[in-house]
Amino acid sequence: MQGLKSAPGVRSTRRVAPIASRSFLQHVTSRHVAAREQISVQQLVVETVKAVEPVEQQQEQTQVQVVKPVEQEHVVYSFNGNGKASQEQKSNRATTAQKSVAKTVENVEAVEPVEQQQEQKQVQVVKPVEQQEHVVNSTNGNGKASQEQKDSSDTTAQGSVAKIVPQAKVVRNLVFVTSEVAPWSKTGGLGDVLGSLPIALAARGHRVMVVTPRYAEYAEPTYSGTTIDINGNAVGMYHYLHKGVDWVFVDHPCYPRPGGIYADEHGVYGDNQFRYQLLCLAALEAPLQLPLGEQGLYGQDCVFIANDWHAALVPVYLAAKYRAHGVYTKARSVMAIHNLRHQGVFPPGTFPSLGLPDGWYYAMEYQYPPHLRQGAYEEEGRSVNTLKAGISIADRLVTVSPGYAEEIRTWLGGWGMEGMIDARGPVLNGIVNGIDDEDWNPAVDKHLPVKYDLSSFKEGKAACKKALQQELGLPVNADIPLIAFIGRLDYQKGADIVLQAAPWMMSQGVQLVCLGTGTADLEVRPSTAHSTQHS
Repeated sequence: MQGLKSAPGVRSTRRVAPIASRSFLQHVTSRHVAAREQISVQQLVVETVKAVEPVEQQQEQTQVQVVKPVEQEHVVYSFNGNGKASQEQKSNRATTAQKSVAKTVENVEAVEPVEQQQEQKQVQVVKPVEQQEHVVNSTNGNGKASQEQKDSSDTTAQGSVAKIVPQAKVVRNLVFVTSEVAPWSKTGGLGDVLGSLPIALAARGHRVMVVTPRYAEYAEPTYSGTTIDINGNAVGMYHYLHKGVDWVFVDHPCYPRPGGIYADEHGVYGDNQFRYQLLCLAALEAPLQLPLGEQGLYGQDCVFIANDWHAALVPVYLAAKYRAHGVYTKARSVMAIHNLRHQGVFPPGTFPSLGLPDGWYYAMEYQYPPHLRQGAYEEEGRSVNTLKAGISIADRLVTVSPGYAEEIRTWLGGWGMEGMIDARGPVLNGIVNGIDDEDWNPAVDKHLPVKYDLSSFKEGKAACKKALQQELGLPVNADIPLIAFIGRLDYQKGADIVLQAAPWMMSQGVQLVCLGTGTADLEVRPSTAHSTQHS
C-alpha cells in the first residue's frame, strides 16, 4: 500500500512546455547555458530505481545500460529507382550496414524508502564529456591497435576494449519480469533491453533473474524440476544460467502460438489478460519456490522490475496479495514504461478473474482509452487498465529516457494518463537506454561483410553498401543514395508516412529499404506503393 501514498489527491502546478518550444529554446540559448543544461539534465542521473533501502545504507553506484542486438526474422522491403518493390525474409543484423555509437549512462543504485522518497534525493555527479578520461582505440590497416590516454583497461587483439566493470557496493536480488527477451523472443526494443541490461547488472555483482514466457521449445533452458500451482494451473519453470543471469522461462500451454507473441493475422489473442496474469504470479512465486545454483532461493528480499503492461500486475499483486499477509515486506517494485500507448485494457467484468480483493477494483479501473476504442458501447465507459494499476501502485517509475519521462507527463505522449503520471512525478525518472559497444563495434562485427573503424570508415561503409545492394537485388551504384528505415512497422513509429512518401522518393533516384515487422496493412503497403508509382 505504500506505493499509493503519493498518488491520491495530488495536483501538480508544474507546466511542461510543448516539445517544439523546448527544442526552439535549446537552439537559441547561449553555449554557456547549453553546456550547463547538458550537465544538469543529461549527466546528473537522479534517483535510479534499482532498489529501496534505509537512507543510512544508501551508497551511490553506477550502472551501464546496454542494448544488445539479436538475430530475428523480419520482412524486408527494398525499392530501386524504378519504383519496384521486392520482399524477402532477412536477418535484422545480417542486412544492417549501419551501426550505432555506444552510449552509456551512469546512475545511482540506491534510493530512499517510500516514506521518504519525496523528501530526500541522491544524485551521481558525472563530469562533462570533455572532462572525462576516455580510451581511444583505433586499428590501422595491418590490424594493429593503438590506444591513447591509457587507463586500467586492456585492448584485445580484435580491437575492442576490455573494460573493468565497477562493482556494486550494495548487492541486490533483482527480478526482471518481461513478456519478451532477446534472443528468444522479440518484437521491438523491449526484447533488446531485457536481453542485455540484466547481463550488465550481473557483471556489477548483483544477483539477477529474468522471468519470461516460454513461447517455444527453446534449446538452452532446461526443466528445473519445479512446477508451481497457480490458481489450479500447473506452471513449469525452465532455467538457463548464462552470463551470470538466471533466465527463467514460465511454461504453460497458453504461451506457444502459431502466430506472433501477442497476436496473429486475426488480431490480438483473446486470452492475453490470462497469459500475462499467469506470468506475473509465476514471477512472484519464483524467488520463493525456485532454488537456483549454490545460492538457492532468491528469497523475499528482492526488487521486482516490471516491464510494460504485461508485467504491470506484479506491483499490484505484491501489495495486495503478498505484503498484506506478511510476505515480501522488504521487497520493492519498479514499473518500467517502454511504450505507454499499449496499456492492457480489458472490460470491467474481467476484474474477478484477477483474484484480487474487491477493494482493489478502483486501483485497476480507469476510463477506456479513446485511442483504443473501436465503436462498441461499453468502450465509452470504464475499463480494467493493467498499466494504470502498475503505475499507481509501484514504488518507483522509470522510462527509457529523460525525454520520454517528460513527454508522458503531457498530452503529447500521455495517452490519457498524463495527469496521473504527472502526479507521480516525484518517483519518476528517465534512464537512457544504451547499446553494447562491443557487439555493435563495426571493427569486430562478424555480421558485416567488411569491417571498418575510424581510419577506414569511408571505404568500409562503401563496401557494406555495395554488399547490401547486391543482397537485396538493387542496382549496384555507389552514387545512388540508399535510405533505410529499421524499426517496427507501426503507425506510432511513422512507418506509414515513410511508405506514403516512397513514390516521391523513388522519383528522386534513391533506393529505399524498410526492415521490420508490425501492423499487417503496413507490411503489405509496398505493393500499394509499387502500383501508385506506375499509375
